[in-house]
Amino acid sequence: MNTIIIPAYEPSDELIVLTQALRKQCDARILVVDDGSGKAYGKCFSELDPTIRVIGYQQNQGKGFALKCAMNYIELLGWGPGSVVTADADGQHTAADILRVLNESETHPGALILGNRAFDTNVPRRSRFGNTVTRQVFSWVSGQRVSDTQTGLRAFSTEDIPLLMAVEGQRYEYEMNMLLDWAEQKRRIREVTIETVYHDASNSCSHFHTVSDSIRIYRQILRRSTSLLFALSSFMSFLLDYVLFLLLVRMFSASDAAWGVVVCNVLARIVSAVFNYNLNRVIVFRSRVSSKQTGLAYAALALGILIGNSAILSLLTNVFGLVPALAKIITELTLFITSYIVQKKLIFKSFYHAREKGNIS
Repeated sequence: MNTIIIPAYEPSDELIVLTQALRKQCDARILVVDDGSGKAYGKCFSELDPTIRVIGYQQNQGKGFALKCAMNYIELLGWGPGSVVTADADGQHTAADILRVLNESETHPGALILGNRAFDTNVPRRSRFGNTVTRQVFSWVSGQRVSDTQTGLRAFSTEDIPLLMAVEGQRYEYEMNMLLDWAEQKRRIREVTIETVYHDASNSCSHFHTVSDSIRIYRQILRRSTSLLFALSSFMSFLLDYVLFLLLVRMFSASDAAWGVVVCNVLARIVSAVFNYNLNRVIVFRSRVSSKQTGLAYAALALGILIGNSAILSLLTNVFGLVPALAKIITELTLFITSYIVQKKLIFKSFYHAREKGNIS
């Protein structure tokens, strides 16, 4: 049998209106989760139809926690097989759209169904801009295009509950992690166009905190995007390397001597390599191998890169006559991909092997 989950934090009468409409139009179980709304909102929950089950807890834990609580409840009571729909309590999802998403899930078992809002000019500018940016970043990271990454109207089969309960996140970042995990496993995602409902220009009924919740969401995206983090780490290290190189060249007039350019390059490279190693070990690849082991491997790589770096740099400046500033940029770009592959596949590989085996996430 099908279930509709509605997490609710400090709900308004919109929750009563929505559940009444759903009860009239379908026989699916409706499970409302009181996400620590407090005694002041008890009346709203008590006025719901008696056939609607309300579960909850005392303190607000976040949307992700509420959804997991509901899924755990379904598992404990053995509700299944069937489809599960998650919908918001603030009136942004109509009963008709919720049932359309539910029907799509029944037609396509095993797929994750997303209620896709149309972000036209009637949508608040902040929401339209935020979704556009997040949608594009999600596409870069996951390799899969989704029109509305922030929709709360979703549906899936009950057999997928164990997978979704294992997804990280307690608040709004949970929904992003759900998409990332689903895309990472190459599972099907289908979209259904739904009505876009905003009560006012600022979308004041939403409990989404633009700054704190956006940080949580993008933190999860960046954690999955090793190549993007590596590029940022490499760029920061390159800037340090490049500035030091130019300063040393200027200080010692090394541009007038072939050996001088190489010496300045070596000194700048040593400093930037130490900086880059620590960034990659701690932040990019999150390696759990001892720093002694990875440090020796990185030092060997750095030495090899340095030799190749100096050889290419010398060739470009002495044979092709390029100025040191331009030659340095070309050299770094040439060796960037080699460095990334070696670090990911060899030096810091333990993180990826552990993740593939399910030991970490």
